[in-house]
Amino acid sequence: MRLNRSFFKSLHKSTFVFDKDGTLIDTESLYFEAFNRMLTVFGHAHDLPTHVQMMGASADTCLGILRERHAGFPQGDDALPTLRTELLQRVSDVRLERGTKAMPGASTLLACCREQGIRLAMATSATRENAERDLTGLGWSHYFEAVVTSDDVTRHKPAPDVFLEAAKRMGAKPSDCIAFEDGLRGVQSAHAAGMRVVFVRDERFGITAPPEASLIVASLSELLT
Repeated sequence: MRLNRSFFKSLHKSTFVFDKDGTLIDTESLYFEAFNRMLTVFGHAHDLPTHVQMMGASADTCLGILRERHAGFPQGDDALPTLRTELLQRVSDVRLERGTKAMPGASTLLACCREQGIRLAMATSATRENAERDLTGLGWSHYFEAVVTSDDVTRHKPAPDVFLEAAKRMGAKPSDCIAFEDGLRGVQSAHAAGMRVVFVRDERFGITAPPEASLIVASLSELLT
């Protein structure tokens, strides 16, 4: 398979910058279950609107949203270390149970980009450890010239920092990059960085396509022919 010619010509960019979770790897459903298991202990249930708000956010931002939404959730800065540890364990448990899988079309798209000389970077809100584990597990590490994580920036999505840093490490102008995102925070981040954005809309989460998106697809497979 190859990149869809009409897609490639319409964008005409030589550097692609991918979000990881929910865009390349089917992890948002895993995170939803992990957050739900955390909340169940305190008598709450995770819900779709809250999760959509959290997509693309750092772990601390997600925990902050949960604490704002649920009064019974542990409050105060002294509770954060325990909550972080609990979240990591919940995510690990769900990953072990369900496995980590690529989103439809992701593996083929990355291979096609490599074959056609398109340079690839990653801009993710995940930690360095998390990103490297997923890329190694799926055999994708060699595709990416730069991987920028939440550990590399102070401000997280929707701030543009992670995408700006990715462009910087690639030696590319943001305007010469195209970003791929599945969450509202991520689209806003890439757009604020000056990149055109392909919004990969996962129908399971029912997100309305944001106005900042240059192109909307239901799957990365739509970009292949």
